[in-house]
Amino acid sequence: FVARVKGVPARKRKDQIDKAMTICGIGEIADRLIGKLSKGFRQRVCLAQALLNDPEILILDEPTIGLDPVQVVEVRKLIKSCAQERTVILCTHILPEVSETCDRVIIIHKGKLVALDTPENLQEKIQKYTQTLFQYYGENGQMIDKLKALPGVVNVSKKEPTFSGAQALMIQSEKNENTLRNISTFITQHGGPILEMKKISMTLEEVFLELVTEEEF
Repeated sequence: FVARVKGVPARKRKDQIDKAMTICGIGEIADRLIGKLSKGFRQRVCLAQALLNDPEILILDEPTIGLDPVQVVEVRKLIKSCAQERTVILCTHILPEVSETCDRVIIIHKGKLVALDTPENLQEKIQKYTQTLFQYYGENGQMIDKLKALPGVVNVSKKEPTFSGAQALMIQSEKNENTLRNISTFITQHGGPILEMKKISMTLEEVFLELVTEEEF
């Protein structure tokens, strides 16, 4: 029925249905009523219906709403698979979904386009300072105050370490590799061996809030 509504020629319907069912992994439930399926499988059926006429552009509106974590991961994989052969536009308010699924991001606020870029580029543009998590063995002592006094360091805060017996500091600094090099050298010389040095990027939620705030003010 759906294939007919979408204008799929009669001679191609079986092949297109089989192809869509294979892509969406619903062959095993082909003979079951949609009303008896889990929400995850219903989403798969809806996606298969959308693929029947092999569209060049596929628009999905909140495809993971109401799904459990396992189903969310499965639908994400399915969306990425579909995106290999066509353009997929994902409309969602769930920004972690965008980070996990999309290559490019469009942010619209109050009907106005405020950003268009890759998630990585948006995070890099909006994040004013580099945030780096340092974990090292040694005593904190006056380390925080001493680090704050280094050129290029904006802020230093203590964090919960993930290594037993270690110290953990989140250091906000100017976007400068020399500054990071000086910080790591200082920690090694005055604190102890560095176990981890990890750059922390802004989340898309933080990017969105920053952009929206700029627009409103």
